[in-house]
Amino acid sequence: MPQEENSVSETMPDWYSGLDDQQKKAAEHSGSHAVLFAGPGTGKTRTLKGKALALVKKHGIDPQNILALSFTRVAAQQLRKDLQEALKEETSEFPFVATMHGFALRQLIKNSDNVESIPTPVRVADDYFERQVVIEDLKNLVEADVATVKAELNHLSSAWEQNLSGAEYDTHLKRNPAFISHWIRHREVFGYTLRAEMVYQVKVALEQSPQFQLESDFQHLIVDEFQDLNPCDLAVVKQLAYHGCEVTGAGDDDQSIYGFRHATPQAIRDFLNDYDGAKEFNLQWCFRCSKAVLDLAHHVIRLDTDRKDKGTLPDPSCKDGSVQLHLYADQFAEAAGISSMIKTMYTSEGIFPEIVLILLRSDHNEKYSKPIREALAKVGLVVADDTKQKPLETETGILLRAILSLCLGQADSVSWRIVLQLQRTNRIGETVLRSIYDLCVAQKWKFFEGLSEIEKNPGLIDKFGPRIATNVTSIREKLSEIYDHTLESEDKAAAMDETIKRAVDYVTGDTAVKESLLKELNEEIERSKCSSLSGLLSAIAAQSIGEGGVGLEPGIHILTMHKAKGLSADVVFIPVAEDHQIPGLEVGRQEELEALRLFFVSITRAKDSVIFSYAAHRTKQQGDYATGRPRIPTLTRFLRHTGLAMTDHRPRA
Repeated sequence: MPQEENSVSETMPDWYSGLDDQQKKAAEHSGSHAVLFAGPGTGKTRTLKGKALALVKKHGIDPQNILALSFTRVAAQQLRKDLQEALKEETSEFPFVATMHGFALRQLIKNSDNVESIPTPVRVADDYFERQVVIEDLKNLVEADVATVKAELNHLSSAWEQNLSGAEYDTHLKRNPAFISHWIRHREVFGYTLRAEMVYQVKVALEQSPQFQLESDFQHLIVDEFQDLNPCDLAVVKQLAYHGCEVTGAGDDDQSIYGFRHATPQAIRDFLNDYDGAKEFNLQWCFRCSKAVLDLAHHVIRLDTDRKDKGTLPDPSCKDGSVQLHLYADQFAEAAGISSMIKTMYTSEGIFPEIVLILLRSDHNEKYSKPIREALAKVGLVVADDTKQKPLETETGILLRAILSLCLGQADSVSWRIVLQLQRTNRIGETVLRSIYDLCVAQKWKFFEGLSEIEKNPGLIDKFGPRIATNVTSIREKLSEIYDHTLESEDKAAAMDETIKRAVDYVTGDTAVKESLLKELNEEIERSKCSSLSGLLSAIAAQSIGEGGVGLEPGIHILTMHKAKGLSADVVFIPVAEDHQIPGLEVGRQEELEALRLFFVSITRAKDSVIFSYAAHRTKQQGDYATGRPRIPTLTRFLRHTGLAMTDHRPRA
């Protein structure tokens, strides 16, 4: 029988806290590779935390020799925080916890002198730089539109994610030599690395470069969400195993939903064959989902006959729960019905849910979410804003990070470009930036080198040279005011604090914005335990790449199904439960199976209740895209044979 999720025996070692017998057995295992098959709500992450603690406290492994990889930044942050809290009384060293991209970035920075295939020093193009610099510049250089440039970059990403060789790339994706030539020249001038290539570059270096040294002598590798690894990720894990890591992979083939980045459920299904001597562990008891929710989820996922059955059972103490299916006349009646049910939940004594999730298969241009938001507003309910940018992700925050980077070293083309582009008062626009770029290409200069030469000789660029030189000189003078390196010899922490305050004052005069930036920076300093500005900027860079994940505050949230991975809620609504959305019309077998797994993941976010809905007609924006006529949907094929009773809300004739 499972023990209560939060129960702790007084006689247990502390790495056993809150673990049932199956979780303990998996957590304390050492001596061979291992795979942990764990269905939704079975305590997988808690078990992996116990595994890391047992390695330190039972098996005597140095914390710095343990590497744990999570799929999202949110998951990595939480695991890192939990391990630091559990170990802080006995050590100042902790296991290294990161996303795969964060891990790759750290290794590339450490080995910047040993990786010849990317520019150095290592600077990764974040969302802003990739969209506003890389894509915009390439659009003009190749004389194409944004969609074409994105498609070409996606081809590159796909090749890296699939771990394709050059010949395989040509066979599968038909590389565009002209585009690649412009991209290579552009990255040489600005010295950036695309996020999509980082893991691939680490994989190649581990395979081919004897000089490539990992950040630590990792002896144990813990990989969460193993089913979400793509071929390149898997190759890195294989290389780490080859270099001496004992691998523990944890996940669920039923929750493999990232086929668009080339992950497949076969990765975890094949673990025992891929890692000699590996041992298998299973977690049986689901502590999250009610009986009704779990029963329906299993009924749905068993449509995949290739899956590995994990025998997941509801915890005997769980609620009975409920599953509902509603049919409405159209999307407006559906939205009104959903809002009415949620309003009742929030006003009925004893039903009040802390979190309500409304999950959509897709929501381009808010096509499906807008009517629901409007209906909720009519009954006085507000949907949480899960898209709000953090202060350091705004343009002011991006400018601040560039200024701080230049304080540490001005041979930084990425930061120079960001500062020149985002300072609105310097009269450095697209035409001026292009003239600097063309000069750098002609002279084979890095962007920062070109700026230095123009500063010395403004005549290098007719008309714009003096303006560029004046701006560069002004920025250098301001950097000298912001960063006083002599302070570091006295107190590095105080020097970093003073530098940050001066930089914040420089980039904004808005008191509220200043406070928000300083608050987030201080939180990152505390989270990353950084004592230097360079360490802080590296930690922020690692946070800005890879899958973000979502951390939910109490309230009503409308998300796409993919973004719901890793979340849970008291009640989950799944509107538009129709074939044209789930799985989609005219999809192949593999696409259908992935949609099935995505549907399963969405259902199992619910602790208590799942409420499906569909409509007899969809009009206007939700009508048939191809014809412009009203759509007459059908219930998703995944629910047709479940025996689920349907409540019909259509007006009677």
